[in-house]
Amino acid sequence: MREKSNTVVFYGAGNYAATVFEFLNKKYKPVAYGDNDDTKHGAYLGGLPILSFENINARYPGCRFYVTVNETVKLDVITSLINKGVTSGRIINFEKSRRYRSCRFLETYMLHWQSELNFCCSDFEKNNSPIVRKLGNAHEETLREFFSTRDRIIDALNTPNAARETDGQNPCAGCWGCCEVRDGIWNIDRRIRQVNFNYRSFCNFKCVYCQERFNNEDGVYGSFRAEVESALEFFYFLKDRNYIDTDTVIENASGEISTHPLRDKILTALQDHPCWFYSNASVYNEKVGEILSRGRSNLISSIDAGTRKTFAKIKGVDLFDRVCENLGRYARDGFVELKYVIMPGLNDNEQDVSGLIAFCERAKIKRLDISRNMHDMRAFNEHTVDMSAMILREARKLGINVSMPDWLFTGTGDKQRIEIKLKASWANNPG
Repeated sequence: MREKSNTVVFYGAGNYAATVFEFLNKKYKPVAYGDNDDTKHGAYLGGLPILSFENINARYPGCRFYVTVNETVKLDVITSLINKGVTSGRIINFEKSRRYRSCRFLETYMLHWQSELNFCCSDFEKNNSPIVRKLGNAHEETLREFFSTRDRIIDALNTPNAARETDGQNPCAGCWGCCEVRDGIWNIDRRIRQVNFNYRSFCNFKCVYCQERFNNEDGVYGSFRAEVESALEFFYFLKDRNYIDTDTVIENASGEISTHPLRDKILTALQDHPCWFYSNASVYNEKVGEILSRGRSNLISSIDAGTRKTFAKIKGVDLFDRVCENLGRYARDGFVELKYVIMPGLNDNEQDVSGLIAFCERAKIKRLDISRNMHDMRAFNEHTVDMSAMILREARKLGINVSMPDWLFTGTGDKQRIEIKLKASWANNPG
């Protein structure tokens, strides 16, 4: 039996790993990354090689592992290591679990929206997510109903021959047939691991794919303020009663945080947590930069263009240069994730793709997500597939962690077509 060593390997080389690398590296000083995805083997993250489990086992026998993936898939990775023969004592952040049918959102997530709580954002507009109405200021009763509803849904999902009502009367109705429901390994500790505080807010952009149209001229600041105050009151209640702790991820996805009149109050509340800031980066906020610099948070921004002209068409504002400058500042502070929403006929051209890649190189962007307009799910034409493959190829040449969400592309077959084109381009131009 191999003796456990003090050598540490981070296991999981994705977006979460890149976000928390600087924070965890100070404590653990890892020698390498491991990952179950063989397409990542041979690449580098944080200056460390990404290796297969077999390679790690040969180089660092008896090493300890720190699993560096987010909470929604952490237990799957821990289970994969256990199945490979790693004892629980060698996994630094090991957690006890059990197997049953559920989903990552039911297990870990809470979406706070005005007068209701949701378990997710719905099955991508195919089903309705179960809703728990907030009972005014009776937060304890609201949370009791939230957890009770969650348990009823999970019990129904695990009951053989359970009635699958889909008329909306059953709180489980929206979960039947959902692509996220699966047999899996779930944590015995069932605290909330991620909260999305959603409230109507301000945005100074008019993106062509966005259906929200709120700004300072709408004359609704009073109602917006009340929604923020209500959300923060609920947030502090969750903290005071230990429903969440300082490891709970907080998503701030409402409007543009840097232009919100209550931004200082919001950021003060969130500052001790790992945060996901969704921002258009039109304004640089020093407090956001400070939170990013602590190493557990990230800023997500849809840039959607590589040229000033295209940016103005898609975003409705001529602020490309300023946005690039601010994203560069945020990237120097901490972790920045860019999104590129591909829109045929608008930004699927070599000029924009080349401009995007050049900016990523200048700003030292570590993560890029290729996305699409959720309101237009038609299959891409061959030209758009070619340009998507070009983004993937050029970004990976720079060592950028680039991905395409399965649910946005698999249904149309676009992701498979893009990957086939990518493999062909690598074969023809291996350099």
